[in-house]
Amino acid sequence: MGAARVVRGDAGLIDVVPTLLELMGIACPAGLDGVSLVPSIAGATPLPERAMRAYEERYHYENNQALIERLESIRTTRAKCLVTRRAADRRITDAVIYDLLVDPHEAHPIPLEAVDQPCEFGDGFAAALEDAGFTLPHRAAATARPTVKGGSAGG
Repeated sequence: MGAARVVRGDAGLIDVVPTLLELMGIACPAGLDGVSLVPSIAGATPLPERAMRAYEERYHYENNQALIERLESIRTTRAKCLVTRRAADRRITDAVIYDLLVDPHEAHPIPLEAVDQPCEFGDGFAAALEDAGFTLPHRAAATARPTVKGGSAGG
């Protein structure tokens, strides 16, 4: 492939199998998550813009009882949302967003409920939040088609 080069963007472990399959000349099975990064590595296309999700479970003790928390991360190049859920019932106990353009070191979390328009961080980020189970009324309002009252729109 030539000299080493840096490809900027988001990629994850989910992309390893499709990438290796393409490098070996094997067709990627339908329904496999991830994408081949070979075109991006070769410089033909940029890395795909998409939200990357990750999960982790943490155990801690409270009142001599083991509790499990599920941590979720939803990240794009523009923003990151960290969600904490109780593993037993998947109830959200905390959710914050970081604006990675303004706060790249993630020092100033923004409570999710304080964000007026999640789509200000991009439609991909807002769609990933919806996939994670968040209801985003501002996104629905922003993408709704305007209605025309009192006659036809064409004139």
